[in-house]
Amino acid sequence: MDMNKRFRWIEAQLIVFVLLAIFSANPLISPIFAQKEVLNKQGFQADASTLNDSAEALLNSDLDKSIIYAKQALDLNKGSDPLIQKARSQRIIADAWYYKNEYLKAIEFYMASAETEKKESGEMTRNYHLRLSDVGFCYMKLAMYNKADAYYLQSLEIARALGDTSEMASNLNNLGFNAGGRGNYGKAISYFDQTLSLDLKRKNDEDISVDLNNIGKVYFSWKKYDRALEYYRESLARAIAAGNKNMEAIRLSNIGQAYNAMDETEKALDYLNQALDLDQKLGNIEKTGIRHSHLGLVYLKQGKHEEAFESLTKAIGIFEKTNNVPSKIITLNHLGDLMKARGKYDEAQRYFNESLDLSKRLGLKVQQMRSAKNISNIYKKTGDFENALRYFETYTQLKDSIFDEEKHRQLAEFEARYETEKKEQENELLRQDAKIQRKQKTIFIVSGIALLFIAISFIILFSYKRKSLIQKQKLYEKENQLHHLDIEKKEKENQHLQDVLFAEEQINKLQTEKIQQKNRELSTATVHILNKNEVLGNIRKMAGDWMRDADFEKSKNMKKLIREVENNTDLDEQWNQFKLHFESVHKGFFERLMQQFPTLTQNELKLCAYLRMNLSTKEIAQMLNIGTESVTTKRYRLRKKLMLEKEENLVGFIGGF
Repeated sequence: MDMNKRFRWIEAQLIVFVLLAIFSANPLISPIFAQKEVLNKQGFQADASTLNDSAEALLNSDLDKSIIYAKQALDLNKGSDPLIQKARSQRIIADAWYYKNEYLKAIEFYMASAETEKKESGEMTRNYHLRLSDVGFCYMKLAMYNKADAYYLQSLEIARALGDTSEMASNLNNLGFNAGGRGNYGKAISYFDQTLSLDLKRKNDEDISVDLNNIGKVYFSWKKYDRALEYYRESLARAIAAGNKNMEAIRLSNIGQAYNAMDETEKALDYLNQALDLDQKLGNIEKTGIRHSHLGLVYLKQGKHEEAFESLTKAIGIFEKTNNVPSKIITLNHLGDLMKARGKYDEAQRYFNESLDLSKRLGLKVQQMRSAKNISNIYKKTGDFENALRYFETYTQLKDSIFDEEKHRQLAEFEARYETEKKEQENELLRQDAKIQRKQKTIFIVSGIALLFIAISFIILFSYKRKSLIQKQKLYEKENQLHHLDIEKKEKENQHLQDVLFAEEQINKLQTEKIQQKNRELSTATVHILNKNEVLGNIRKMAGDWMRDADFEKSKNMKKLIREVENNTDLDEQWNQFKLHFESVHKGFFERLMQQFPTLTQNELKLCAYLRMNLSTKEIAQMLNIGTESVTTKRYRLRKKLMLEKEENLVGFIGGF
């Protein structure tokens, strides 16, 4: 076998062996060897997206299944790049835990989603600060108000940096409601003022009216009625400028209630009657009931018992017609107070008893407590001390029950705080471990590169040595050729025939041996060549397989960014047609909803209607021409406006209207 070919064959085998050793020892720098295992674990990106779609759709119906599907999608997304689907899976799991009132678990996955978004696109992204806001809302639910404020403020700063005025306003409103709920009225007004400044720049009269009304409510709770009236009047002017009659009626009613709190009852009657007339023109049946109830209280304060009775009974009739039981319970108590003021204790007791029965049916302990106390007072006035004591004990038991529930809630909140702090400590330890792992990974990569450098140096040295040996071999072959020429020349000069014959025999013998030697070398070279070709064929096949796997992974990891652009679509006309058909099926839905929650905007009414029809998140997104994540955000805000308790389901609550 030719020496040059032999050395090349040895060199090729050496290179393959060294590279195999390096890649096998350090898969971090060898995606080829790690690729097959990754494929088996992560699956196809399209499968993860489909699972996430299913999980998100199940948020409205089956939260447990939603979590299962989202976790399956999360498993498929391990190590995927980009990380969009992974962040989405984590956010869906967090949403499900939030709806199950498992706020600590929701916080865990919201934070995980935020970290994934940060890893994918950095901190200055909308999705990242939305997740921070979600964490803040969960902390607010856990009554951990300082932590809630911290996350709201962090989200607010990012929204400011991005110029996202909508989310800036949302975070400021959250901070304002959080402060107002704790009685920190000055801070609440400060946050609502900032929201107002944003909306003034956008020049949206409806949003400005809502902001002014919120500030007015804070001053009303603060019992600074003059300031409340100032903002209520300005809010009314903005509602009129926007042409929103529903808002106008609500603002008139708020002004009337403020005047009533100031004991300026004639002005209160004037504004409440204006609100009543407007609601009657708009066909807001349930709102007219509330207006009559407010008027009855003003008449009662004035001592005009007939007018008070007429207004309150009208309110009762409307609430019975619209099946608004909570408002009916409150108005029955007002009627009881009226009859007690007129000295008609039997009638007063009848109203209080009816209110108590309805309160028990709905499980409204505060209203039960009020009714029981009123009944006890009636029995006491009539001299029936036994029944007075019995109902007073009922009142005391309800009061203690509410107190125990509050203590239990506070204990649960304390435990939640403890678990949260414990979880944060664990997360800090995990972050430290991750930091150590990153250092180890860096050392591993550097060592792999160093090993590769040594291998390359060894290959270069071997190549130099090979060239030197080849040159020596060529020189030796030339010397042999010269030697044979000298022998032949001497043999030709030898005149003696025997010497010539002897020389010829020797030459023939040498030639025969040389031929045999060459035959042996040829056989050996052939075997080596076959082995070499087989090895090279196997390496070529392996390389082909790896390349095919790499192309397949690349093609599967490339995702088409789907965008739906709806141009020339008349959304208002679609809404009007939808509303017409909707109201023909669910009569009075919007009136009842606005009666109880007058601050709802037009878009929030649309969302309520779609939820009433049990539409999925994706369907709602199509109806509103927004993304599914925006629908989820709107749901959060709607829950806050509807002031839902932890155990209440949004769709179920809206279904009751």
